[in-house]
Amino acid sequence: MLEDHDDRWIAVNNAYVLGGTASAVEERWQAHLPMLLHPDPRRVAFLGLGTGISAGGALDHPFAELLALEIVPEVVQAAREDFAPWNHGVIDDPRVRVAVGDGRLALHFATVRDALAPGGLFCQWLPVYQLSEAQLAIAARTFVDVFPRSTLWRGNFLPDLATLALVGHAGERPLLATRVDTRVEALTPRLGAAEPLLQHPAGLWLHLVGPLGQGASWLSEARLNTDAHPWLELGGPRALDARGHFARGPLAEIYGDPHRARLESSPLAGLDATHRDWWAMGLALTRATAAPADSAPDRVLEVLRELPPDLRVALGVDER
Repeated sequence: MLEDHDDRWIAVNNAYVLGGTASAVEERWQAHLPMLLHPDPRRVAFLGLGTGISAGGALDHPFAELLALEIVPEVVQAAREDFAPWNHGVIDDPRVRVAVGDGRLALHFATVRDALAPGGLFCQWLPVYQLSEAQLAIAARTFVDVFPRSTLWRGNFLPDLATLALVGHAGERPLLATRVDTRVEALTPRLGAAEPLLQHPAGLWLHLVGPLGQGASWLSEARLNTDAHPWLELGGPRALDARGHFARGPLAEIYGDPHRARLESSPLAGLDATHRDWWAMGLALTRATAAPADSAPDRVLEVLRELPPDLRVALGVDER
C-alpha cells in the first residue's frame, strides 16, 4: 500500500497499480453499472479484488452471495487492513467469500457464459487509456464472439482517461429500461450526494455508448484472442509505446450516433424516446469534454443544462 496526501493505492512490483481511493467513485461505478442492469442479482463474482472498492460498491445492492477472486494474497490483506473505510469492509461481510488464486483458471469469457444463470450478465471493464487501438478492438471482438448480445458503456467522460465496459447479456430478453430506473431510484437514498450521477436515472443512461455486435465497423479487422493465439498478451510490450495515445478519432467512431444505431434484436430493442434522449445527451457530453480547452467548459455546461432538474442540482449546475 502506498499513500500520498489524501490518496491511497496498491502497487504490485512497484509498477502495476490496482486502484486507489482518489478514483473511488469511478471504482464503485464499476460495480453499480452491472448490478443496476440486472433485474435481480443474487450471485455475484469479481475477477480481481484490488482495493476492494469496486466489490464494496456491490454492498449497496441486494444479493445473496459474492465471490471475489484475487491472485495476490497480500492484496487481500491490504484491502482488509488499509482500505476498509472506502470498501465498506467488504472482506468481512458475511455474504462475501474471497478466493486466492488466478481468476482466469476459474472464469474467462467462455466459462463465464456457461456459468451465468438465465438472464445473467457479464461486465468486462477496459482501461482505454492503457490500450492501443488494436488491443481494444481485439478485446471487444473476442468478447462479442462469446457474447453476441452485448452493450457498450462509458466509465467516465474523461477523453484522456477513458474507460469502457463491455456488457454481455444472456438470453434474448431486451433490457427493461423502466426496471433499471426503478433500481436507480431505490439506490439513490443509500448513496446520498457522494455519487451525483446516480441521483437520477438519466445519470446512468448518459453512460450508454450503444449496442455492440460483430458487425461493428471498428471490429471488422480485429483478431480473436485465444489460448492458441494470445494476441493481447504477445502484443502487450509493443503496445506500451502506444498506451496513452489512443486517438480520439477511433473513439468517436466507437461512440457513433445514437439515433442511427440499429437496436433491433439487441438488448436495447425496447428503449423508448426518453431513454434515447438521455443516451444522446451522454454522447453530447462526451464530445463536449473532448472539445478544445478554450471551448470545453461552455460546451459541457450547455449539455448539463439540458439534464433533468434533480441531476442538474446534484452536479452543481443549478441550486435549489
